[in-house]
Amino acid sequence: MSRPYAIAYVPGAAQGSVRPARKLYDPETEFAVRRFFQIRWPGGFRCPHCGHGEYTEITTRSLPLYQCRKCRKQTSLTAGTIMHKSRTPLSKWLDAVDFLAASPGMSAAALAEAVGITTKAAWLMLKKFRQAISRFESERKLEGDVKVGLRVVAPAWIWMFWELAIYKSERVVAVSASVDEEGNPREMKLTVLDPKRDLEPDSKIATPEARGRLMERTVSQGAKAEWLRERRRFPEKIDKAFKRARTWLVEVFNGVGTKYLQSYLDEYCFRWNVSVRGESLREAWLRLCC
Repeated sequence: MSRPYAIAYVPGAAQGSVRPARKLYDPETEFAVRRFFQIRWPGGFRCPHCGHGEYTEITTRSLPLYQCRKCRKQTSLTAGTIMHKSRTPLSKWLDAVDFLAASPGMSAAALAEAVGITTKAAWLMLKKFRQAISRFESERKLEGDVKVGLRVVAPAWIWMFWELAIYKSERVVAVSASVDEEGNPREMKLTVLDPKRDLEPDSKIATPEARGRLMERTVSQGAKAEWLRERRRFPEKIDKAFKRARTWLVEVFNGVGTKYLQSYLDEYCFRWNVSVRGESLREAWLRLCC
């Protein structure tokens, strides 16, 4: 015998806030549902199928369903988000956001211990966060006065950028930064290069094709872009910002392998750019969820 629906008709969110008809969830889940609802639909619920604002809330499942009163189609709070089909409770995702925003970065083991979930669940959570960050960062293009040049992620004993040689332990990274009138970087992107495809043989000099791809990938069409020649002195303020990223990789994660380096650099740029813009890192992590 099917279980009867517990439903609540909610008029358009523009006319009021969202409240379930009766309390069916534990306090932590209720709080997480309300918080993520506000993040996903800041102006009130809108049906993803037809855009209508009135819905019926069905509260018989582990998380509520929202049924549009116009097209009758249902959607959930997590559908189409990084939390979709995750077995990790919604409240744990909210806890993870708090810990990630309050820390310089966390490994899966550290996040698992802090939130109270398995290391595997924490690893999957961080993977989804970093995938969302990479998508977000790839959509943003640098504007204004933009400088693009090459640096390396390498062991401490390699202290100098020598463009006419490349060692196995060096990972060449393109640094793209929009700068102000004093040369201070205001937004930054870090892109790992493929030595075989992007560099001249046995060197750290980008091919013309690689330069074109980098410019197209990171710089907006209206920006004033300059390629920093490998044989010239690298701007000190941009170099300093990049060195902080190298230090972050070592101090927080004890180094990162080439396979995952790009996703970790994307996370660093995400954190750095949000901080430079003076925005809330917690709110930025929350928006990634939805």
